[in-house]
Amino acid sequence: MKQAPGIRVVAGDINNQAYGRQLADGFFQTPPTDHPEYCDFILSKAQEHEASVVLPITTRELDPLSERVGAFNALEIRLLVSPSEGLRIANNKARLYEYMEGSGQKPPAFRVVRSLEAMMQAIEALSAEGERVIFKPACGNGSVGFGIILGTHEALRRNVLHEKPGNGYYYRREELPYLLPEQLGMELLVCEYLPGAEYSVDVMARQGKVLYAITRSRDKMVNGISVKGTFIRRDDILEMVHRLVESLNLHGPLGLQFRENNRGEMTILEINPRLQGTVSSCLGAGINVPLDAVRLALGEPVAGRQELIQWGVGFVRYWSEAFFSP
Repeated sequence: MKQAPGIRVVAGDINNQAYGRQLADGFFQTPPTDHPEYCDFILSKAQEHEASVVLPITTRELDPLSERVGAFNALEIRLLVSPSEGLRIANNKARLYEYMEGSGQKPPAFRVVRSLEAMMQAIEALSAEGERVIFKPACGNGSVGFGIILGTHEALRRNVLHEKPGNGYYYRREELPYLLPEQLGMELLVCEYLPGAEYSVDVMARQGKVLYAITRSRDKMVNGISVKGTFIRRDDILEMVHRLVESLNLHGPLGLQFRENNRGEMTILEINPRLQGTVSSCLGAGINVPLDAVRLALGEPVAGRQELIQWGVGFVRYWSEAFFSP
């Protein structure tokens, strides 16, 4: 955002030592997103800092904030979020998959479960030939609650002397009754395992119209974060992106993730109706997505266009340190 003159960025986070605090011009600590006064707090901070635009970037804050767009507009503060109706579908994987089935589109094979018994039945149905299946919350953040159930024909013993730790999301189905309660307390999706190439798409949309969509491969990930990839044009993915964004009337910066199944067919994983964590890499493809988001909110022309994307560029990401004084 700071590539444009005159922009001041104030960040908010529940963590008082969030890394972004060191990058922003100002910072404030927020209550949890499920706090009943969260939206009022954000609105008051926007007024205090004389903000022109509020740009949500956390999944859980999208739904409650979308209900309060009118309050922000009344103060001439632009809250960049999709309309509530489409957002409720896009922000919930169970509703998204059900919506796609009902509209003739093809999500991964799935079951929605709320109990351990239903989960075990879904695993049995989706792994009839001994395949892997996955489970994940219908509405969640990142990789929290994600797991892979190993197939019945797989070797379960791992060579701990030669493998890096951190693959704790692999489970055997026999372990689940010891790990999960009888009533899950949330909706879980049990889905077919998608073993093929994975892609992420950074999108800018105006009221259901895609202004541009940037497809990139996810070649290496660390804890669910993409750290290596290449910007590759995939027309099959772009076609699905246009269809979903238009039918759900999504607005603003979006992220969509896709992966190939074991038949080589590309299918959707999820929609993140917000800026994605790796969106900064799009600078390497010639597009400044966060800055375009601000322009969109202010009603200014968006600089990025589909024909300006520099396909074939690869990227790697690395970590740098931030230091806090006492």
